[in-house]
Amino acid sequence: FAEEEGSYVLQLADPIDPPSHTVRELVDADHLTVARLHDDLFPGTHTTGAQLVAGHDAPHRRLVVEHGGECAGYVAVELQPDGGGYVDDLGVDPAHRRRGLGAELVRAGVAELRRLGADHVGLSVRAGSEGARDLYVALGFREERFVVPLRLGFSIT
Repeated sequence: FAEEEGSYVLQLADPIDPPSHTVRELVDADHLTVARLHDDLFPGTHTTGAQLVAGHDAPHRRLVVEHGGECAGYVAVELQPDGGGYVDDLGVDPAHRRRGLGAELVRAGVAELRRLGADHVGLSVRAGSEGARDLYVALGFREERFVVPLRLGFSIT
């Protein structure tokens, strides 16, 4: 087994303020921009950009934020079968960072999950993503545990 980068599992501990910036639902015109942004920010992850923008139904919600008239970031959230909500993906274009857009996306995602009936909200963040972890903690998420995935290597001959 090979040890991979660990992730912090966080749960929202307290109520979170609603977003103050306009965050809206993903529309078809956003698909290419969001898919490219996701693939640039998270290459080789479990979900491609094309899969991210396609997964838009009742339990899976995709929201975007604009800045300067262009799509500047997105959040993907999911209402899970146990009644909890999960913040799955969050990405802000590097050209639009340090403007509070990531926080607004998280607030909007949590608000959407609550609207869908989530009684608790969680997420995971890789250990190396210190900026993201700091953002979530500042918004009221608390570390619950740290997990390290172990992968069994294989080859196809």
